[in-house]
Amino acid sequence: MKLLNALKRRLISLFVCLQKILKKYTKDVSSQPLGIMYSKMNEPRIVILHCSATPDFKSKDPGFDRFGARDIDSWHKKRGFDRIGYHKVIRRTGEIENGRDATEIGAHCEGHNYNSLGVCLIGLREFTVEQINSLEKLVREYRLKYGIKIDQWYGHYEFNNRKDCPNIPMICFRHVMRRCINGD
Repeated sequence: MKLLNALKRRLISLFVCLQKILKKYTKDVSSQPLGIMYSKMNEPRIVILHCSATPDFKSKDPGFDRFGARDIDSWHKKRGFDRIGYHKVIRRTGEIENGRDATEIGAHCEGHNYNSLGVCLIGLREFTVEQINSLEKLVREYRLKYGIKIDQWYGHYEFNNRKDCPNIPMICFRHVMRRCINGD
C-alpha cells in the first residue's frame, strides 16, 4: 500500500510538472469551439506585407528617414500591445530593422498571426527603390529559411477588406518579385 501511495504521489508530481510545461508552450483557448490548443511558437508559412501609413518622404525631405521600428514599437504599446507587432520593418533608406523574433507570434493581422511573418514598409503609397530591393532580399531569405514562396506573400488587405495596406497591388508585387528572383 505504501508503494502504491508513493507511486501515486510521484505520478501526480509528474502530472503537475507536465501541466507547467504545457502552459509554458501552449495557450488554452477553451472559450473557443472545441477548446483548441495551439502553439505559442510562430510557424511561418506566409508573409503579410503592411505599410506604416506615415508620409512618403522623399530623400531630400528633412523627415526622409524619420520613422522606424522603434517608433512603431511605441505606437503599438500605446494601442495596448506588449511590443511591436511586426517581425521586420523596412525604413525609407531600405534598412531592414528587426521587430519581433520570427519564432514569436506576431500582432499584425488578426487570425493569421500564428503562422505568418509581418513585414512593414515605412510610408503610405510611394515606396523607395531601396525598400523594394530590401523586400527582394527578404523574399529570397524567407524562401531559403522557411520555404515561403512568392505566392505565399500577401497584402494585409487580402485578409481584411477594410484595409488598403500596403497600398500595393499584390498580384503585381508577386509578378515583379517572381521575375527578379527567377532572373526573367
